[in-house]
Amino acid sequence: MTYKQIYLKIQEKCKKVFYTKTSNSLKQKSMLIVSHTLERGGAPLVLLELIPFFQKEYNIIFISISDGNLRKRFLECGLDVFIGNSIDFVPYEPELWNSFNLVLLNTIICYSYLPFFINKDVKVLWWLHEPEILFRNFYDRIPDFSTLSKNIEILSVTDETAKCVKKYYGRESKILHMALRNQYVGEHVRSDNKIRFFMPAKFQAIKGQDILTQAILDLPPEIHNRAEFIFAGAKDEVQPEYYELINKLSIALNSVIMLGEIEKNQVYQWYQCVDCVLAPSRADATPTTIVEGMMFNRLCVCSDATGISHYIKNGYDGFVFPSEDIVSLKELLVYIVENYESMDKIRSHGREIYLKNFSMTAVESEIKDIILDKLE
Repeated sequence: MTYKQIYLKIQEKCKKVFYTKTSNSLKQKSMLIVSHTLERGGAPLVLLELIPFFQKEYNIIFISISDGNLRKRFLECGLDVFIGNSIDFVPYEPELWNSFNLVLLNTIICYSYLPFFINKDVKVLWWLHEPEILFRNFYDRIPDFSTLSKNIEILSVTDETAKCVKKYYGRESKILHMALRNQYVGEHVRSDNKIRFFMPAKFQAIKGQDILTQAILDLPPEIHNRAEFIFAGAKDEVQPEYYELINKLSIALNSVIMLGEIEKNQVYQWYQCVDCVLAPSRADATPTTIVEGMMFNRLCVCSDATGISHYIKNGYDGFVFPSEDIVSLKELLVYIVENYESMDKIRSHGREIYLKNFSMTAVESEIKDIILDKLE
């Protein structure tokens, strides 16, 4: 089946289709990419970074299970965006799915597309980004990994995710790190001596804004005078209390700044203006914000419930504290404010973690090795 025939078949059953204004030359090979959502978040944003890499060799059919505010970004990449769930395509014959040369399913939530490819010749990469809590939540919903055929390869975004795959399903998985294009352009000259801490993350329980709030409230006045705490992120409509908590905190304390939801380019501008990036998460497979902080040569602090914490040697290339340990986090904030001028090497060592594992060069090399291995 040709790419055009595949395209028309997918178009026929989709709930919605959004068309790009960019013209693309057709390639010899076709690829299916499935995202669970287009809402702004780590996994869709990481996927977005890899689109240009795959476009070099493949005509891409891009399906998202649900729509969201990142749709515009995918359209700007030159992809038509199909909105559809797997159930929409059940009537189609196996020939359709066998017509792809490569398939990428992004996140565990895309498991519903797996049955189309079991025992087929199509090479399928199932890229998992989830923390352990989501592995537990999905354990009874998705197929046992032992039933997956050899053409389906499980990829984990970090070593911690790979441990979850092994723990819950007894399967080994290769590591495919997230890739971030280098945006660091050097240090900006600052006119004051304040130490600025930045937490860009959706406002929800697993991200731990309330943990950081309590640590901030416990800081002595002299630290508040020397520091600023900047929050940015989308409100979770299911858990609005975390957004409201920081909103109220910003009114009560001059040292706290609430930005709310801002565009990605604005988040990147803020990285250039801050000193330290925080991720006090209760559960987080990476998170992307710490990798971004490393990319921008920022000091990074995260809980040991994050996957990225396993890449950090505490005090050498970043700082790690026990998850939900408010006292440890408070003491760490004080230590950073009082000693920041002597932490240049820690910041540069942290950037080396980005360059070695999460730069486009490193990740593109990983992908090429994985695809070639699957095609042998």
